[in-house]
Amino acid sequence: LMYELGVLGKVALSASTEKELPKGISGLVGDLKRACISASHPYLYTIMMLQDLVTMAGKRKDDRPLSSGQERVLRKWERLREELENGLLDPDLTTNISPIERKRRLETALRINDLRSKKLRHNEPTTPGTKKNGKSGDDPVISLLRRYSQGIKLDEQILDQILYNPSSDGHIGLGNKLLAHPLTIKALLSYLFKTGYARITSLPLKHKCAKILCAAVLAAEVSVSPDGELPEDETINTLNNSMAKDVVQGCTLCEKAEIMVSFTVTEDAKESANASVGQELSVLVRKSVVVAKGALLWASDLVNAPEFPSTAAYPTLSPSILSLLRVISANHSFTRRAVLNIAVAFLQHSSPDLSFQKQNALKEQSLRLLLHLFSFGEAPAVLGKLTSRLSKGGAAEMDASLVRYFIGGMLDMMGPPYSLLLVRSMCDFLMARKCTDALLSPYFVGRNKGQLKTVIRDFQTSAKKWTSSPTSQDRKALATLSSTYGIDVSK
Repeated sequence: LMYELGVLGKVALSASTEKELPKGISGLVGDLKRACISASHPYLYTIMMLQDLVTMAGKRKDDRPLSSGQERVLRKWERLREELENGLLDPDLTTNISPIERKRRLETALRINDLRSKKLRHNEPTTPGTKKNGKSGDDPVISLLRRYSQGIKLDEQILDQILYNPSSDGHIGLGNKLLAHPLTIKALLSYLFKTGYARITSLPLKHKCAKILCAAVLAAEVSVSPDGELPEDETINTLNNSMAKDVVQGCTLCEKAEIMVSFTVTEDAKESANASVGQELSVLVRKSVVVAKGALLWASDLVNAPEFPSTAAYPTLSPSILSLLRVISANHSFTRRAVLNIAVAFLQHSSPDLSFQKQNALKEQSLRLLLHLFSFGEAPAVLGKLTSRLSKGGAAEMDASLVRYFIGGMLDMMGPPYSLLLVRSMCDFLMARKCTDALLSPYFVGRNKGQLKTVIRDFQTSAKKWTSSPTSQDRKALATLSSTYGIDVSK
């Protein structure tokens, strides 16, 4: 732990570069997270250290605001704390460990949580010197996190304690508390949208859960507003009830959609009394960020279920889900990484009851969704994910024809100048074994082959204009790429 923190400190102080790290900065951060959550003492030490760093950054001797660089570092500290807490509490990240180990991690994470306080003690007024245990001062949100981590249903009592807690200071105060612990927001969304035993089915409970979620949305909007002033209580209540109504309708529509054979999604759908389930869902995911995030959790839970490719609705429901993901990613930029993961999950599906042509048609639609994300600035993430799958997955995931299909669509939308990050991602992708086999075959000819040669030559031209000089590894990667595809860069 000390070694990894020291290396990260050198990178932060520019005493070392990311390229000098054996696994890169992402690999080192991943090792750091695993070291921190492997035992209780490293986790407790790291959380306390991050809390102290954030506190010290806020206590400045002068009144000068933080610079943009300092704010970025502060956000990274806060994000790292959240991810470490999620690593112990989030059931999606603790599926492969035993129940005893999961409970130990849960207690470790909650022990140092700032929502938890020690039991209060007070003296009996009539008997000085004697002590009596008072009631626990834990925030009711602790009960929510505990139940979510253990996969236990929520009840009305916990929701009432959270919603009407006097210490929350209204909807905005409650929302700020949830924003400080984002896992609580995911927990509430999971109870509303995810399939399974713990899903909330009672309409009154759905409404209360939605009102708690919408309090976080209102708090986020107030925090980024130019004046930062709080709206009137009546306005807050009206907005909260309106958004909560949309959330309840959204989770109800997802429940209906999962038992249908298919549903129609349209990007330009409008509110109408005669709208179908798919059209109503299309309107809501564009209108409400909460419904969009909930629909993503619903789709991810459904698509990643092992039995989904074997269901009778798989060949007709899958295109509808992919179309819904496209609408969500086009309207909400923060959802695109989650959409990427779901799209790649479709590439891993294999159904014994479907013909080869039908399975390839579904995977082509998944690749078109990846190209859609590619055009919205997610090119490095898309290429990195596909490179990983090509190196790990079997031929059933992406055969040579699908690789050429994706690369043909990618070349059609690319043009100079190219950034260093994009070139690095492209070099790794194009040098993957399955990729070279597909592109060097006699089936990759014509316009696409000429486009590929032009793009690789443009990589060399763009390298001369980069503000940060390419490393020796970058130059070697470009030379290997040009040699592999038989391109003479001197011409």
